[in-house]
Amino acid sequence: MHCHRNPCSMETIDMRIGLIMCLLVALVSCTSGPRISSDRVGESIVVRYSMTDVPNEGRIYISYTNDTKAAICLGAENWPSNGLLLNNGEEVSLAVGGRAFFLESVQDYCPRCNIRVEPGAKSVAYLKYESFKLPADLIGAKKTLSFQPVGYRCRSRGS
Repeated sequence: MHCHRNPCSMETIDMRIGLIMCLLVALVSCTSGPRISSDRVGESIVVRYSMTDVPNEGRIYISYTNDTKAAICLGAENWPSNGLLLNNGEEVSLAVGGRAFFLESVQDYCPRCNIRVEPGAKSVAYLKYESFKLPADLIGAKKTLSFQPVGYRCRSRGS
C-alpha cells in the first residue's frame, strides 16, 4: 500500500499554518471603525462641555460634568491629557478672526488611557494655542472651538 501524502507531514502543517495566518490577517484588516478600549462599553454618548479661553496662559480649558447615573469613560481621542489629544489633524479646529486653525496631529494608540468621570464629577482639560499654531496677533481675539467628543459608559471596576 502506497500513501501519497501524510496528513501530518511538515509540508502539510506549514501549509495549514500559512492558511490560518492569511485568514487572521484578512479578518483583522476587514474590521472597521475605531478601536474601542475594553474599559468602555455600549453606545457612544455625546459629551457636552463648556469652553473657557485663557489668553494669558495660551490655553483653552474645556470642562465636562457627568450628569448621568453611570461612570463615563473619555478616551485619549476624545478628551485631552496634558494638553494633547489623539487626532489626525483634521478633527479639531479653532475659528479665530475668520480663519480656521487645526489642532496638530497626534498619532498614538493608548488602549488604557481612559479618563473615568464618575456620576456628578467634573473633568477639566486644556488645549494649548501653540498646538493650533495660533499667530500671536490673534491671541486676544474671540475663539470658537470645533470639537465633538464622545464618551462611553465605563465597564464596572470589578469586571
